[in-house]
Amino acid sequence: MIGLGLSTVWFSHDAGLTDNSELAIEAFYKLQLTPSMSAWFDVQYIVDPGGIDADNAWWAHFVWSSACRVHGKQRVIKWGHDRQTQKRCFVF
Repeated sequence: MIGLGLSTVWFSHDAGLTDNSELAIEAFYKLQLTPSMSAWFDVQYIVDPGGIDADNAWWAHFVWSSACRVHGKQRVIKWGHDRQTQKRCFVF
C-alpha cells in the first residue's frame, strides 16, 4: 500500500506568529508480510513548522507491527525507529 498526503493549517492573526500557515507533505509505504505482520515507512516534510520563523523540517520513521494473542486477547505489537531523533519505541 502506498499513500500520499497534503495538509495545511492556517493560524489566526491574533496568535502573533511570524507565518500564517504550516504545510505538511507526507508519503508512506506499507508492506503486508503475512496476514498478521506488516512493516511500513513514513516520511513527512513540514514547511513553516508551528507558524514561527523556523527552518523547514522533515521527520521519518519505520514501524513493524505484528498481531498476537496474550492471555486470550488479541494484541498488536509495534516496534518503531524515529530516524530524526534516533529514538526507538515499543508499543504493546
